[in-house]
Amino acid sequence: VPSEKRQAVADNFAKALAQSVK
Repeated sequence: VPSEKRQAVADNFAKALAQSVK
C-alpha cells in the first residue's frame, strides 16, 4: 500500500482546498 503517495495526495488536496477557501 503506497501510504506515502496517498499522504502526498491528501496533503495536496488539503493545500488546494485551503487556497480555494482563501
